[in-house]
Amino acid sequence: MLWIRCGFGLGLMVVVCIGCAEGQQKTDAETDGFAGPVKSVATSVTIAGAKWQQPDAPWLVMPILCRDCSYDPDGSKTLSGQMVDGKFVGQNIQLSRDASGRVTDKLSFQVGSEQFFQHEVFGPFGKTEFTFYQNGKPCGQEKRRYDGNGHESEWLSLDCEGKQQGREETRSDKDGQWTERTGWGKEGVMTSHETYDPETDLQHFTTFEEDGAVNLKWTFQHGKVISFWEPSDTQGQYGDSFTEKKDKGDVVNFQCHNDRTCDRSSVHYEYLNGDERNVTSAEWRNAKGELRFAAYMEYQVDTAHNWTSRRVSVISPELPERTLYETDSRTIEYWAK
Repeated sequence: MLWIRCGFGLGLMVVVCIGCAEGQQKTDAETDGFAGPVKSVATSVTIAGAKWQQPDAPWLVMPILCRDCSYDPDGSKTLSGQMVDGKFVGQNIQLSRDASGRVTDKLSFQVGSEQFFQHEVFGPFGKTEFTFYQNGKPCGQEKRRYDGNGHESEWLSLDCEGKQQGREETRSDKDGQWTERTGWGKEGVMTSHETYDPETDLQHFTTFEEDGAVNLKWTFQHGKVISFWEPSDTQGQYGDSFTEKKDKGDVVNFQCHNDRTCDRSSVHYEYLNGDERNVTSAEWRNAKGELRFAAYMEYQVDTAHNWTSRRVSVISPELPERTLYETDSRTIEYWAK
């Protein structure tokens, strides 16, 4: 199963998950990487100044998903942001619940302002609507629908004027494994189509021009690129980079070219106590197995196994020896049991 790699820059990676089975819903605290009844966290980050940038691959230095946050007893986030020049920048989050206690709405306000920042609506299977506000007025919306088994079947994106920016329909089996996905852009023009057969592990992916002409296509099976095609005058477009996820988070990256060749690289992860939550090392190697980029994390953890301090060292072609990149510390408060 593959992840399509969409874009990179200064350590930021945006990915669209292709063929990722949906797992059990996590609380906000769990999604942010915490274990236990976390009440609040306050984080301090010190950048050492080493000139290092992550390669075009999944994260090596794992981001701190929420620097300064608060959570209610069931793990729902009520405050999100970070300190900037001695001032907190972020959002207060107001929760609404139904009679069973399930969160149905989240209203976010910019701290220090009464203006809406975003509004999220939740159904029994997950988020159904997300509205973004600009200067207190709605400006952009996402909507999601789910099939009878609780798996996402449609995603729709609208701009500030309510016009479609993107739409994706997904067909899944009863276990949540997707088997077909189709994407549309503005004006309802088809932009991509992909299929996956779980029995044969055969995956097809195709993107289209506005006039319907094929822009890029490939076939992948059993860890190999079976076929790849794109016009000779294009490069670096959506779909020519993808990642196969292996056991324990390891990945194999493919960067394919219009001469039908694909560059391979891989990332191997090690974890603190083997729980696949706190990465202790991430090593990026090329097709020859040569180490080109790496990140190493040293932790101090509390009794809930959440880290309270982290020291990050890195390696790259310009920094062949482990070099300090970042040191982080955080104070975590827990709800009483």
